[in-house]
Amino acid sequence: MKKIGMRLTFVAMVLALMSCEQRPVTSEKLIASGYQKPGADVRLFGSRVFLAEVSDTLSVSVLLQAGHPLGFLSVHLSPNDGFDILQGKLSQTIALDGSYTYEIPIVLYARQKGKHYLPISAIVELPNGQKMQRSLSLIVQVGKEASLRKQKDSSTKLDDNGRLIKSLPAVEDIR
Repeated sequence: MKKIGMRLTFVAMVLALMSCEQRPVTSEKLIASGYQKPGADVRLFGSRVFLAEVSDTLSVSVLLQAGHPLGFLSVHLSPNDGFDILQGKLSQTIALDGSYTYEIPIVLYARQKGKHYLPISAIVELPNGQKMQRSLSLIVQVGKEASLRKQKDSSTKLDDNGRLIKSLPAVEDIR
């Protein structure tokens, strides 16, 4: 009697498993989005560190990459005590048009020595009304530390836009 009960239980379990829907396990959402951090899919593109001397003006292009093809990107810049923004808007809203990279040109005036941050608040509003936020920042190094850093590290140079370029040595082995 026990053997028949065990066999019936086994058959019932096999039938139950066979009736379950079988579908491949994939992570389509993860593969499709490619972005997994919470908040708005907005990133800084290009250089994040800018070097200047006290009383210098520095032209900076804040390049933002938005991973959302449609909607609106509201950007707010919050300068600190070390520098002022001479030209450029502190707040602006950009219509996302699918180009994914957006430029915000600004001109900074360096007032104090030190390492200063330019906080950037980015809020994306999608067509369905959903809002997401991301906080970013640029670094502005002002003063003798910046010039010493340039002189000490001769492999570090600035391009025409003030972005930092670091050359690395190449090791070749030809046999």
